[in-house]
Amino acid sequence: MKRKRREKTELGVKPQKRVLTPRIGFVYGLVFLSLTSLIVRLGYLQIGKGSTLRQEAMTTSLTKIPVMPARGWMFDRNGNLLAYDQPIYSVYLTRMKNQNDQAMANQLAPWFNTTPAHVLQLMQAQPGYATISLFKNITPKQLALIEENHSNFPGLNVVADSQRIYPNGDLAGQALGYVGPIMPGNQKQYPNYLPSQSVGETGLEAEYESLLQGKVGYQVVENNIGGTPVKNVGYSPAPTSGDNLVLTLDGRLQAEAQQQMQNMVTSSAFSSSITQGAAVVLNVHTGGVLAMVSYPYLDPNWYTNGSFVKHAQYLQTSGAQVNNVIYGALYPGSTVKPANLITGLTYGAITPSTTIYDTNWTMIGTSLRPGDGAAGLTGVLKAVAISDDTFFYHLGLNLGQWIGSTATTGGSQPAGMSYTHWLETDFAKGITELFQGEANFGLGQLTGIDLPGEQKGSFYIENSTEKYKEVNLNLKKAEQTIKNTGRFVNYGTPVDLAFGAIGQSHSRPLSWRSMLRPLPMGANGYSRICSRKCCHRKRSQAAMPA
Repeated sequence: MKRKRREKTELGVKPQKRVLTPRIGFVYGLVFLSLTSLIVRLGYLQIGKGSTLRQEAMTTSLTKIPVMPARGWMFDRNGNLLAYDQPIYSVYLTRMKNQNDQAMANQLAPWFNTTPAHVLQLMQAQPGYATISLFKNITPKQLALIEENHSNFPGLNVVADSQRIYPNGDLAGQALGYVGPIMPGNQKQYPNYLPSQSVGETGLEAEYESLLQGKVGYQVVENNIGGTPVKNVGYSPAPTSGDNLVLTLDGRLQAEAQQQMQNMVTSSAFSSSITQGAAVVLNVHTGGVLAMVSYPYLDPNWYTNGSFVKHAQYLQTSGAQVNNVIYGALYPGSTVKPANLITGLTYGAITPSTTIYDTNWTMIGTSLRPGDGAAGLTGVLKAVAISDDTFFYHLGLNLGQWIGSTATTGGSQPAGMSYTHWLETDFAKGITELFQGEANFGLGQLTGIDLPGEQKGSFYIENSTEKYKEVNLNLKKAEQTIKNTGRFVNYGTPVDLAFGAIGQSHSRPLSWRSMLRPLPMGANGYSRICSRKCCHRKRSQAAMPA
């Protein structure tokens, strides 16, 4: 090594010395000062403030307050808003040691226009939960009073919340449904919910509860030793809003349909006796429901804005809480005539060339029944075109082998056959063929519509031994009994055959399928289209004629 250095020196190359520039010295100085400051600060916290900070750590606590998620919104097919959540403020109470519930209730009661006993009842409800809801949608004045007097209310917190709003009032009220609190008897249906959460109770709100609900978040609040909130730490986790739904309903068409129904009821000579009505408008290409009308109407806001008590009498007596489209027992009327025509042709009750002379009256036994007017000579095509009741009276009577009914003659069972034997054989066979023909078209069956509470249709006959009371006919049982024994005991009448043929011996929904498919849009990545293809029309003074 020495030799090499000597050689380099001899060649004229001298070793360079390291020089510390002022810039490097400045950086070293900064690092030294920073480390010194940290050491001094740590010493101050440990020695000068240690006892104080330890005391604060022992006297403060963190509380998690549930924050309800914003419920998903609902839109009609054109993007018009049908249901949304409006931001509000709510009061929650976190139970703590040494709380004076009675004193708090006494002070809160006048601010919320209630009694101390009622406030105390709210405070002591839901004993299994650390944090409970006391008041929702408080006013700015109530908010200010609580904030100004926080020290008097340990564990009391004001939290951002939401209230369900239906901006169009009673528009599609039964179809949309409404939300409400979880009742004590229903808590098992919602095992992962908090008691303070609102859930869908009817309509689409209930059907799509899992999509609309969202996920609860928690606001972390720091409280002092007295339980008074001193700082909001943040969310852990933040609430997650529910998904939005895009419906097949057309809001403008829905409004027009409801107005037309109201006009028909109001202008009817029988308006005082009309208790229910139903109408549906369908998209003929997809089967999607464009309008669904159930009369009488209801406003879902009554269940969410605190005005339910004002309308309780109407709701309890009018039947407005029932969606008559899918639940009400309504006659399908003349909508079944095409199916019955095919049944008549299938079993030879009529032929393509069958004609009758319609005088508007048909005597059936001792009962004189009117039609829709004197249509004169009427064949198959004309009967369907004008929905002629008299023609279909005869179709039903022919199926059951009731012979000879005219405008002046009541007809009878076949010659040589007793009435009882006819009733248990030919009548039973004819009425089951008629009803089974409709069932073969899916009429009266559950449709799977995406609405809760859909009821299956039923067939019935009038029991002559019980003052002609309508009794359900178990179609499968009747058919099996006839197959096994050749007869089925019943107490119907020939009028059942005639009424069955015109759709007056059944109560049912029309049969359509329902559909649910995702759309490439929505506030949370995707939305849903709820296509309800079931409808049920009432054949009465309130219903549109078939």
